[in-house]
Amino acid sequence: MKVKVVKDDWELTKNATYPVVTSKDNGVIVIENSKGEEQTLLPGEYEWVDETEGARLKIKATKRRGDVTEGKEYTVIKWEDGLPVILDDANEEHTMEPAWFEWVKGTTEKPNHYSSSNGKDVWESIAGFFSAESRRDHHRLNAVEYILRCMDKGGVEDLKKAKVNLDKAIEVMEKGMDDE
Repeated sequence: MKVKVVKDDWELTKNATYPVVTSKDNGVIVIENSKGEEQTLLPGEYEWVDETEGARLKIKATKRRGDVTEGKEYTVIKWEDGLPVILDDANEEHTMEPAWFEWVKGTTEKPNHYSSSNGKDVWESIAGFFSAESRRDHHRLNAVEYILRCMDKGGVEDLKKAKVNLDKAIEVMEKGMDDE
């Protein structure tokens, strides 16, 4: 998740996008600035950026609002003015303000950036460019990276990503290193 900064700030570039580290109550968010430091932004100082066109992001309602049930997870169906829009319990579109939800980690189901221009999975597309040994080593190294950073960055989500990469390495090995 990223936001675009809409305020003038000597540490942040106006209209630049920054990754969100966490969101807090009342629309307050923490971002990682270009120096790698965490910085707090208040509502009105940022806009949500739709970097996930086609992705299946989920949010969990933190407050009851009309036909939105507190504690229930909803799928983001589109973005409006930088805010996620869901279908509420009455199957009506509902724009969610930052103070009304939290992001559910690990809910993107094959976002567009995991597909190449021909619609194929990126891993499938690169198979013809690299040897099985190179692909296996790539997945093994990715797994190690996710394991090493999990306690400082992504937690359980990073461990799940490590598992996906280990499964891919196993898949390459099971297909046979000689099937080039």
